[in-house]
Amino acid sequence: CNSCLFSVNSLLPLDESPLAERTLAPAISIAAGMSAEIILFHVVVQGLHMNKPAQTSAEIPDHDLALKKLMEGNRRYQTANQIYPRQTVTRRHALSDNQQPFALILGCADSRVPPELIFDQGLGDLFVIRVAGHVVDDTVLASVEFAVAVLGVPLVMVLGHSQCGAVKAAVSSDGLPGSLPRLAAAIRPAVAAAKELPGNLVDNTVKTNARMTAVQLPTRSPLLKQAATDEQVKIVAALYNLDSGAVELLT
Repeated sequence: CNSCLFSVNSLLPLDESPLAERTLAPAISIAAGMSAEIILFHVVVQGLHMNKPAQTSAEIPDHDLALKKLMEGNRRYQTANQIYPRQTVTRRHALSDNQQPFALILGCADSRVPPELIFDQGLGDLFVIRVAGHVVDDTVLASVEFAVAVLGVPLVMVLGHSQCGAVKAAVSSDGLPGSLPRLAAAIRPAVAAAKELPGNLVDNTVKTNARMTAVQLPTRSPLLKQAATDEQVKIVAALYNLDSGAVELLT
């Protein structure tokens, strides 16, 4: 889509104006110790920020307001008082050339956990990444980095859910077909940690897996680590209950 495509060519021509100097300075300052690929990514990101419309606080809430907005929407969903916001034809047309989501949801691919519905949000509100067990590979990590660095998303929520099939597979791991053993292997560290906890192993693994993924994101990505350190983004873990419809923040 137009809002996702970018290239180094968008940075050219570069000049020595004060604006160019101010814009590229952050990329240069964080380059020390990073690979050429990461440095290039930062330069590309700075170029995108030069070319995109300015975001106002009304359009992109800070992370605390973003979290409040999500939880308020979830309470509406729990009580069947949804308002189904921003789902008009006008809204669709307004988003055709640009997007400014206020939160990213990294969740499971399970069909029972659609973020826009359980948080009662509309078109363009959420940047959603869904994969079984919210397992993080390089593509998922790059998608999170894009949302934070390019779109300016202030909140990342890792959303696990009760009765997660991917977690159950990792707990049992007996005779899994195809590529499922690789999926189970990615979740198995959470299984091992959850075995030390009292209670149901699957439930504890779901929570542990969400917490570990939230920690893993800035650990694996210097870009996300810097954004979190600068308080440009907040990364939280949460649990969705299939029965009640409630989202619980995990500490």
